[in-house]
Amino acid sequence: MLKQSRRVRFFGTMFVAGAVLLTYTLAFELPAQAFSEGTDQAHDFNDGFYRQNGLDPDSPDFRRRFAAHDGITSKETNTTDPTRNKTRILPVNCGYDAAGSVLCYPGPPVFFGEKSFMNNAAGDRARELAEFRAFIFPKADGDPLSPAAPNRRQDNLFETTKGYVGVNPLGLWRLTFVRYTDAAFKPNGKVVKELVPLRDQNGTDLDGTPIIKRLHVLLDLEAQGLVEFNVRPIEEGSEPWVV
Repeated sequence: MLKQSRRVRFFGTMFVAGAVLLTYTLAFELPAQAFSEGTDQAHDFNDGFYRQNGLDPDSPDFRRRFAAHDGITSKETNTTDPTRNKTRILPVNCGYDAAGSVLCYPGPPVFFGEKSFMNNAAGDRARELAEFRAFIFPKADGDPLSPAAPNRRQDNLFETTKGYVGVNPLGLWRLTFVRYTDAAFKPNGKVVKELVPLRDQNGTDLDGTPIIKRLHVLLDLEAQGLVEFNVRPIEEGSEPWVV
C-alpha cells in the first residue's frame, strides 16, 4: 500500500479504474515519496495473471491503453510483483470511495468487452466481479456514455462495498453513467429543494449541479428519481468494463 496523506487513500493490490484523467485538480496533498516507494502498484498486470483471473489479454476487445512506453503515459521499468508486467503507468487519477473519501489510483490500464471473459470457471467469476460499479458523471450536454475527461462534470465514485477489497484481484468495474433527471430541476432550471442540502454541503460540479461524493447518497437520489443510471450495451466495440 502506498503512503497516505490526509484523507487520500491508495489501493495497492488492484487498479480502481476511473477510465480517464481528472477533469480538474482536487485540493489535497500527496507525499513526494508516494510513488517512489510503491511503484509496483502502478504497473499493469501480466498476461498470466489476467488469464488466471478470467480475462483473455489476446481477445480482440481487450484494449490495453499504456503499451507504447512513451515516457508520458507509461514507461518500462522493473517490478518485484510477480503479478505485474514492466509497463509502469504514469498518470494518477482521483475520485471518491463509497464513503466519500478521496482515493487516488493509477490510470486504468484496460477497457474491455464481452469477448474478453474466458470460457471457464475463472471467466465466470470475473463476470460476477465485473458488476462492481464505477460511477461516471457526464456533462448534461455531453455524450451520456463517454468517460472522457472533457465530458465529465465531476470526479468518479466507486462502489467499494460488498467485500470489494480482497475479492476482486484485477479490480474490475462496470462503467455506470449518472445523469440528473428532469425531476431534479424546477421550471426555472434551479435544483429542487431536496438537492439544496447536498449542494450546500459538497458544492457544485462543472454543470452547476450538486457534487455527489457518497454511494448511499447517490443510491438515495436514484431511488427518488432525481438521478438515473445508464450503462453501455454489451455489444461489439462498446467496452462496458474497465480494469
